[in-house]
Amino acid sequence: MNKKYLIKILIIIFLFLSTLITSGCQGYQDYAIIEQDQKMTGGNLTYDYNQDSHIVTIGGEGETILYYYKNELKGWMEDGCRVGLKFIPPKNLDSFDAIEISINGKKQQLNFIYVNNENTGIFEIYPLIENTQEILEINVLWNNNSNQQTYKLKIATGTQLMQKESTT
Repeated sequence: MNKKYLIKILIIIFLFLSTLITSGCQGYQDYAIIEQDQKMTGGNLTYDYNQDSHIVTIGGEGETILYYYKNELKGWMEDGCRVGLKFIPPKNLDSFDAIEISINGKKQQLNFIYVNNENTGIFEIYPLIENTQEILEINVLWNNNSNQQTYKLKIATGTQLMQKESTT
C-alpha cells in the first residue's frame, strides 16, 4: 500500500472522529442537582434524587408532609401541604437570570434566585402536594433557552398528608 494513500486515509479517519466527537457534545446539557430546601419545607422527610432518571422521591412509610397556610410573600397562593426543592443549576450554565418553571403544565411564580456559599446561583420551589399518588412533572427552561429540562416529583408509598385541622 502506498504511504501517501495510507496517510490520507488516517487523516480522513481523524477528521471524521474529531467531527463526530465535537458534534455529539454540542447538544449535551447537564441537569440540575436537586436537594431538599434548607428550611426542610414539608417536614423532616426522607429525600432521594436519582440523577440518572431525574426523579425526586420524598417521604416514606409513616412520614407526614406538613400543611402550610397561604403566604403571598413566598408565592404560596393556596393553603395546603408543600415540600421544598432546591435546584442547583447545571455545571455548564455560567449564569442565569430568566428561569421559567411549570409544574404539570402550570407556570409557577419564582420569587427567589440567590447565590449560595459556592457562589452558584440557586433557586427553590415549593410544590403543593394534594395527592400522594400523583407524580408531578416539573419543567425548567433556563435563560429562555429552547432546551427545556424535565424532572419528576414522587411521594413515596406510605407518606401521609397533614390535615388542616391538625395544624396549630
